[in-house]
Parts: sequence; structure tokens; C-alpha cells
Amino acid sequence: AKVKTNNLSHRPEKPGKGANMMNLIYEKNGDYLIPTLQADSQPEGTVTKYGMMRETYLKENHRGVYSAFLLKGTLKEHLLTIQKQAEERKPFVLPEPAGDNSYLISYLNQERGISRVVIDLFLKDGLIYESRHYHNVVFKGNDKNGVTRFASMRGVFDKQGKPFKCDVTGNDKNYGFNVVNENSTELVVFEAAIDLMSYVDIFADYESNKLALGMLADAPLETFLREHPQITSIRFCLDGDEPGRKAAIELMRKYYELGYEVEDCPPPSGYKDYNEWLVAAKLNLNQMNQRADEPVRA
Repeated sequence: AKVKTNNLSHRPEKPGKGANMMNLIYEKNGDYLIPTLQADSQPEGTVTKYGMMRETYLKENHRGVYSAFLLKGTLKEHLLTIQKQAEERKPFVLPEPAGDNSYLISYLNQERGISRVVIDLFLKDGLIYESRHYHNVVFKGNDKNGVTRFASMRGVFDKQGKPFKCDVTGNDKNYGFNVVNENSTELVVFEAAIDLMSYVDIFADYESNKLALGMLADAPLETFLREHPQITSIRFCLDGDEPGRKAAIELMRKYYELGYEVEDCPPPSGYKDYNEWLVAAKLNLNQMNQRADEPVRA
């Protein structure tokens, strides 16, 4: 026999009081009624950057409020609401381009080790450019129609070792920096745009589809797969640190269960990401060339 109640105790609550966090169904076991918990269904939608920021803020500054949301089963609903408000607050306007891309080229080539061939290709395709104010590198994320829906910026002048990074206000976090080839069924996924460009430089891969999430949540991946249904295999080139490894395992499991071929392709051991690997490889190559040019002593 089953007995259903909407309260956590046998004492009824006053109308309008208390939280209807779940329905309780009691199963009779001998002389006892044993509750079986059934949590309320969660709202649809993916929690992305602003929702994740809100959750971190609540955890660190309002632990009681955070715990209350968890107990009521309304945390995701709250995070999606805050996320929507933040995204609707300001229109999405790309930064004004600079007269040329000299600072961008110097930074990506000299500081990040990316070859001029790769930089020029991304410039020609309109996927990156230099902003007029502060000369930041702007990475554009386009939808299937070529409309820019997302953009992030990376400063070229690090202050006291602290890099400037931010997303352009009002952008759509369901998109990421990407390279599309409709004739390819393969997608290679990264955390950061510079890692994506570094990968192209290392492997001279100009054929596969590529996507930089800009975070560890997979909302941009879900969107890309929906807009490009020819994709059948996904290679995850996430960072080699603990968060990157954890995310790779979770995403591989998720997309394998969805029917995709998946492969884990982190940078070699000892390197955090693909750009760190690229910079080290080119440094080693330069050192080898310098030694080769040194005169041989008799």
C-alpha cells in the first residue's frame, strides 16, 4: 500500500507557508511507513557563465541561502533566472576594430608562439581582430549563418603578470569561438581560443571542425552539434590540469552515450594546455638551431 503526502511531517502546514520541495510517497513495510523521496523535476536550460558565477558567489558569501535553494530543489531555477537577467541587461556590440592588427600579430606570434601563417589565416577568415581601444585580441564565435553571437577578448599587455580576459558584454554563452568545415564529420574541442589556434599550428589541421568552449560547461558544444548535424566524432583537447581532466571524462561519457565517437587528447604530460606545449616546442627548436649555428671548436 502507498500513502502520498505533500508535507515532510504528519502535521499540516498553513496555506502558503513552507516549501513544496518534493512529494513524499510512503510504502508500507510491515508496521512501518517508509518514505520514498521523489524530487520535483528541474527546469530546462543549461547553466552557463553567469549562472555559474552566481552559484560560486552564493557558496562563498551566502552559504545559508545556497543551502536553502538546494533543500527546496530550486537552485537551478534561480541560477537560470539570474543568468537570463544578466544576458538581457545590455545589447551585444562588438568592439570597434583598430586601424591594423600589429599589436595582435606581435602578441600571438612573439608571446604565444603562434606562426604568422596561422594568424594570417584566422585574420583572413574574420575570426579574430584587434580592438581599437586597448588593442585587445577579439575572438569571434559565429552561428551556422556566419552571424557573430559570441566574442571574448584577451589583452596584449599583461599588468604585473596578470592577464586581461573577458567576454564581450551581452554575448550568447551558447556559442563559442569556432572553425567550421561542413565537409568534415570530426569536431575538436578546446577550452580556450588560443589553444585552438596552437593546435592548428602544431598539427597543421585545416580540415576538422574546431570549437573553443571558453569554459568547462558544454552549452557551446550542444549548440554546435545541433547546428552541424554531420558531426559523428569528437576529440576533447581540454587542459591537462585537474578541472580539465575531470571535465574531459564527464563530457566523453555524456557524448559517447549520445552516440558520438569520442577521444581524449590532452596535451603531453607536463604541459597545462596546447599553447604551453607549442611555446615550449618552439623554444626547444630555437635553442637547437642556435647550437647548430655555433662554430665547432677544433
